[in-house]
Parts: sequence; structure tokens; C-alpha cells
Amino acid sequence: MSENEIRNELSSVSDLIYDILGVNMTVFRPPHGFYNDRVLKVLGEFGYDTIMWNVDTEDWLYVEDTTSSIGAWIDAINAIGKEGSYIGLHHDPMSGFTNLTQWVIDVVSSANLTMTTIADCIEKPMYTLPKTE
Repeated sequence: MSENEIRNELSSVSDLIYDILGVNMTVFRPPHGFYNDRVLKVLGEFGYDTIMWNVDTEDWLYVEDTTSSIGAWIDAINAIGKEGSYIGLHHDPMSGFTNLTQWVIDVVSSANLTMTTIADCIEKPMYTLPKTE
């Protein structure tokens, strides 16, 4: 994509998020993790911090097998150890596994890991509210 095409895409997404949520984004995760110098340049123009995962759970390999998908997730958590940091890439919940959020909280808690937000990690809010006059 050209820089202008990237700007147009980001403007469209940014406008949509603002229209729906009433906030301005400050962070961005490139789709599929694909980015290059042009993308980073334009993201900088928009004032976005680029956020990437450091662990891919590879749950996408097991779309039809919830048990294996969960196993891949647990293996990814265990591989980082107790002292590591973990920003995970997770995909849509699989059918048959309806309470993914609670399960993730339980697994992370039982591993004695601390959950936090991206905002806390980068010490910057993930969005800003519009300025009022």
C-alpha cells in the first residue's frame, strides 16, 4: 500500500471508532502483524504507538479442536516462565468454549502471573477523549 492508502485506511478506522465509541485511538496493532517502514511512518503521523504481541498462542492452528487450542494457549503461557512478559495474540473463541475470558483469568492467576493493560505497560492511555470547549 502507498502512504496515502495507509492514511486513508487509518482515517476510516479512526473515524469509525470515534463515531461508535467517542474516543480517539492512541495505539494500533497492525492486522496480521504486517507492517513496514511506510506503515510505521504513517502511524507516527497519527500519533499512534504500534503494539505487537510477543507470544503467538497459535490457537488458530486448531480451529476445529477446542482442546488442542486451549493446550496451545497453556503451552504459550508456560513457555514464558514466571519472570517473562506476555502480550498474547489470541483469536476468536471456538465453538464449544463459551467462557474464554473467565478461563484466561483463571489460567493466568493460577500461573501467578499479573494481568495488566497495554496502557499500563506503555504508560500511556490507549485512547483520549475529545477536547471540549
